[in-house]
Amino acid sequence: MKRKLFTSLGLALVFSMVLSTSAFAWVYKPNQTVTAYSLPTKKSDGTTTRTASGKIPAYGMVAVHPKVQGTHSNPIVPFGTMVLTEYYVEHPEYGPADYFTVEDIGDVNYSNSEYWIDVWYGFCTTCSRTDSTWDWFDEALYFGRQTWDLEFNL
Repeated sequence: MKRKLFTSLGLALVFSMVLSTSAFAWVYKPNQTVTAYSLPTKKSDGTTTRTASGKIPAYGMVAVHPKVQGTHSNPIVPFGTMVLTEYYVEHPEYGPADYFTVEDIGDVNYSNSEYWIDVWYGFCTTCSRTDSTWDWFDEALYFGRQTWDLEFNL
């Protein structure tokens, strides 16, 4: 009985320490631009398309601004940061989602709000507005440019 009680108390203590020492806090950013994007599976040199963090893009990932305008390094929030959106992104294939992970960098010229996010929508086949093929590129364009409140787990 003593061993079971000691183990339970030890686990409770460790668990409470982990929860109470969390270095993360949700940071609220109102009125931020939300867009969607799509890229081809291969880059022009034939290599597989990857995010700025080095991962193969997948639904649930977003791009953010770089810290320094005009560069493609160091995102404004760290890679791996969770983002909670005010509304669900209703993806036609994967369904609704309202939380995402920062894994990419985009809009290097800051044409959107400071904490803008660009939701990965999927690989495109032609990546063109002028063809007759409807793909993830067109779905991303259809998503458009929206203004939502966001929360970042920093």
